[in-house]
Amino acid sequence: MITDSQTNFLYLAGCLPAKFPNFWAGFKITLEENRIKYDFLPGTKDVWAVDYMPVQVSKDKFVQFRYEPDYLNTIAGKKTFSNVDAILKTLGIEVKKSNINIDGGNVVHSSNAVFMTDKIFKENKESDKQELLATLKDLLEVENIYLLPRQPGDYTGHSDGMVRFVDDRTILVNDYSGEVNEAFKKAFFIAINNCGLDYHILPYTPLGNEAIGCYLNYLQVGNVIFVPSFGNEAEENIALQKIQICFPSCKLVSVPCMELAAKGGILNCISWNIYK
Repeated sequence: MITDSQTNFLYLAGCLPAKFPNFWAGFKITLEENRIKYDFLPGTKDVWAVDYMPVQVSKDKFVQFRYEPDYLNTIAGKKTFSNVDAILKTLGIEVKKSNINIDGGNVVHSSNAVFMTDKIFKENKESDKQELLATLKDLLEVENIYLLPRQPGDYTGHSDGMVRFVDDRTILVNDYSGEVNEAFKKAFFIAINNCGLDYHILPYTPLGNEAIGCYLNYLQVGNVIFVPSFGNEAEENIALQKIQICFPSCKLVSVPCMELAAKGGILNCISWNIYK
């Protein structure tokens, strides 16, 4: 699969500047200062672009999963659905469609492996679990799909706020030492250890259903990593130091994200970064 380090172009939802004007005013300057090529997805109704846009497998292969998350199964929720077919037609991108129901925020990947939470089984109840995983491996052209337990209180069931790949053998995970749900904490680290991957732990200080304190939800485009900032300088410095150790050749840029995080998402959530 195309990794974040290979991407060279960033798409953002066209509605982002209007919905988060303060955030965008600063982020626009940051992108331009770091010479990141970007454009807007036309006709969007939701800023969380990674969830509904296709997953890039190779330069010319994109997989478009069915986007019908249970947390948007309301009249108001369905009004946030963007016409992805129309967006892709405008961009001139052809995709391979799959009827498997998955949010892009639940697809965290390296070149040959993917992390997902077990929510994929809840949203694809009609499918045999093993057949579902086998189909996903084939579609995404990966050797392994690693499953994580869904984090209590996270209605999205996404993996991109839990784990990120550094490379094929190394990952970053949240510091769940403060997690009150001992069963989840135990299950999470059993799952991580069973993967056989090396891992580093990042600070994690969540606040209710908000995404404040989740440094893992960074955005990487090529050799630039945009790390969310929440106003806690000491904690942020620890996160930046640990990420820099893992990515010694990358430039790290801090981005204030309180406005985004208060709505439950951060930098990876708003981004569709691809290789073109």
